[in-house]
Amino acid sequence: MGGIYSTVSRRVDDLYERGYITKAGTQKTTRGRQSAETKYGLSWKGFIASLAIPTVRTSILQTLTENSQLQIPEREFVLAVISEIYSHEDLEVISTSFFIGFLLCTAPPLDDLLDEDLKGWLLSAFRAAPRSELKTKNTMNLFTLLDNPKILHYVKENYIPLIDDYEKQVFETYQLLKHINNAAKYLATLTSEDKPSEKIVAYLENQIPDPEIDENKGD
Repeated sequence: MGGIYSTVSRRVDDLYERGYITKAGTQKTTRGRQSAETKYGLSWKGFIASLAIPTVRTSILQTLTENSQLQIPEREFVLAVISEIYSHEDLEVISTSFFIGFLLCTAPPLDDLLDEDLKGWLLSAFRAAPRSELKTKNTMNLFTLLDNPKILHYVKENYIPLIDDYEKQVFETYQLLKHINNAAKYLATLTSEDKPSEKIVAYLENQIPDPEIDENKGD
């Protein structure tokens, strides 16, 4: 067993040094004395390389889920949406197509790339990828996404408050434009003899409510 472990350890070290895997925390080990052992997971570079393996392409969502160190904005929400929209067959087609595109585009060999370099080649890979027909769920629409508890929770926690804030901002902007429009109509009735500079200031002072007074109207 010692020989096998040392061989695996050397291979892990090699993959880490070449940037295909990254440290993903620690876990307790029961070999000999109990101690903390470094956990490794795929880097984005390693993820792309792993697409060469058919079993990875058939379980692409599981791979993304288990490798939580792969930075995905709004991870849980994005993965939940992907799982609702695309079937396993679709994800296999997409990942295979992307991998072929990456091989066909002019990107340098993965060994020569760092994780941060990959972003610049993603668009080229997608452009070079062969087009394949997907079998997305025909009944899917934006509202059926809400049946997924993770998506529903995310919408409640993040989007509903944003919509409420946006409504208030739009209303305040409308009120301001309304006052400006009324002031413009009043200005149109004045002549130079009316001293419009004084009249318009007096008009605005009388027409635009004090924010503190306006906010207390609902109390």
